[in-house]
Amino acid sequence: MAPVLSVVIPAHNEEDYLAEGLRCLRGQTRPPDEIVVACDACTDATSEVAVEHGARAVCVNVRSAPNARNAGAAAARGDVLLIQDADTIASPNYCEEVERAVEEGYTFGSARLVSETAHLVMRTRVWVINLWSRMAGLYVGAGIWVRRDAFQAVGGYDTSLTWGEDVELTERLSKIGRQKMIPNATLSYCERRFRDNGYLRETIERNAKMLDYIWSRRIRRRHLADRNS
Repeated sequence: MAPVLSVVIPAHNEEDYLAEGLRCLRGQTRPPDEIVVACDACTDATSEVAVEHGARAVCVNVRSAPNARNAGAAAARGDVLLIQDADTIASPNYCEEVERAVEEGYTFGSARLVSETAHLVMRTRVWVINLWSRMAGLYVGAGIWVRRDAFQAVGGYDTSLTWGEDVELTERLSKIGRQKMIPNATLSYCERRFRDNGYLRETIERNAKMLDYIWSRRIRRRHLADRNS
C-alpha cells in the first residue's frame, strides 16, 4: 500500500509567498495526500491563502518555527511528513521521489537544494550545503521528509532551539534510520532575506550561527563528555 504523504508548512505572515509553493505541490506528478499549513500567530491572510489553494490551516500562537512544525506534524495524518518552508518551491517530481525512497526503506532525507537565482554567493552556498548533506547525512535548508513513526520516536523538533533545529533533528534521526538525499528532485532555496540584508552579510551571519551551533551542540558536548569519563 502506498504511504500517505502529508506536507507540513510552518508559516508566519506568509501571504505573499505561500501561494506559489502550494500551486507547485498541487501540480506534483504524485500529489501529496494533504497539505497542512501551521499558521503561527499570523496577522495577515496566510490562512485564507492556504485554504484557497487546497491546504488545511491549523492556527497556533507560538512564534517559533520548531513549535509550529511540531504542531503541523501533530495535525497531519500521513505516514510520511514532508516538512518545508513556506517560501520553498519543490520540483514537480519531489513527492514521487520521496515515496520511492520510503518504499526503498529509507527513513528520512531531503532533496537537492537549488538557488533561486544565478547569484554567485547563493550558488556557492547551496553547493556547500548539498555537499555537506551528502557527506554527513545532516540536513539544513528548505525542507526535509521523514517517516512519521521515526519523527515521533525521536520526539520531533527540539523547541528549545532557535537555530539549527533541522540539523539537530536529523542528528537524532540518523541514530534510528537510514537517510537519503534525493539527487534528481529539488527544493528551491528562497533568497528574500539575502536580498533584504545583503548576500554577503546574511551569509556571514548564518555561517556564524551554524559554527556556534556546531561548537555548542557537538564539539563542546563531546569535549565535556571526554573530560568527565
